[in-house]
Amino acid sequence: MTAAARRGDRLHARVAVITGAARGTGLGTARRFAEEGAVVVLTDVLDEVGEAATAALREQGLAVEFRHLDVTDAAGWLHLVGEVLAAHGRIDVLV
Repeated sequence: MTAAARRGDRLHARVAVITGAARGTGLGTARRFAEEGAVVVLTDVLDEVGEAATAALREQGLAVEFRHLDVTDAAGWLHLVGEVLAAHGRIDVLV
């Protein structure tokens, strides 16, 4: 294991978009990516649940934000990608 992996910064400065991240596996994945140093954009159709999950992760000092996304909506994808690129300049990981 490298020193970077031990520090929890394997994903330092990476930008990850994770769908279905309001709860369950998506939320667990978002938490782990953020713990490893990524800026994580959680997406879901469950806005209230997603916002609450995001707030809880932020309280832990993690760099996360929430965006509404219905993965079946092409226009929603275009909007999301535009927002993330405007805010962060890139998307490195899509889950």
